[in-house]
Amino acid sequence: MLRKQKENNMKYVLQYMLLACIILISNISCRNEQRHFQSHQTDFNELITYFHQIVPKDKKIQIEFENNNHLFLFQVTDIFQVKKNDTIVYSGSRPLYYEWNVNIDNIPDSILLAIHWDKQKFETLKEKLDKTDCISIYNGNPMKIGYKRVFTGMTSILYL
Repeated sequence: MLRKQKENNMKYVLQYMLLACIILISNISCRNEQRHFQSHQTDFNELITYFHQIVPKDKKIQIEFENNNHLFLFQVTDIFQVKKNDTIVYSGSRPLYYEWNVNIDNIPDSILLAIHWDKQKFETLKEKLDKTDCISIYNGNPMKIGYKRVFTGMTSILYL
């Protein structure tokens, strides 16, 4: 009985130590991201301003670059509202394009026309992301700027 109780106590101690390590690592990571954001503040502002300029108001775009010519993810969503007497009675969205692992040259012209983008906009966006050492951006609410990919997850900086 006493041995069983000691084993259980040891399990609890190990679980608390593991939890403490996870919290400590998370806090260190958050501080690194804060420092990164603060040291690139001007570059982030330029990136955000540019992205707002090139994304149509009725679209949401999520883009993650793998390199200059290849995207890990590219998603375009159409945002729409139904109005009656200048009052919004319904708003919604529908996906226009959602593709993983796509070459920029293979994105359909119909999608590029819908968002008014060309190869130059991809290049400029990639340059601005590179200046911030980031790889992705999404104009959702909140805006997300992808700092780095960790396994299948993304460490993001939220911009409210």
